[in-house]
Amino acid sequence: MGVTRKLGVHRRTVREAGRNAVPPQRKKTERPAVKTYVERRKHALGLAEHEVFVPQSYDWRVAEQVDWYEGYADLDGEQIKLQVFSMLSMASGAASHRAYPCATQQTFLEAHELVFEYFEGVFRRLR
Repeated sequence: MGVTRKLGVHRRTVREAGRNAVPPQRKKTERPAVKTYVERRKHALGLAEHEVFVPQSYDWRVAEQVDWYEGYADLDGEQIKLQVFSMLSMASGAASHRAYPCATQQTFLEAHELVFEYFEGVFRRLR
């Protein structure tokens, strides 16, 4: 009884270990798996070969994506690091990029102004 409390096992386990030091092989129970069933059903329905995707579509001038990234340019034989403002129209995929020596609020606002001029208008939603 002390061994069961100390090890936190059932007394039947202690009794079996006393009879044989090598534990018995565990029985494997055969159970049908959900994954196997779903895979078989997909093949039966002809769905396994098709690629599934959700197309994204946007109305014109509704959504755009804005981001900054670092780029490098060679000016007068010297490589300099630039901060590049990028705006992408989600409807058409058209993009506009503006490069600046540093990213500040002034360059952010100027870039928006120039990009809206490029796109001939503003977007309702910025991402």
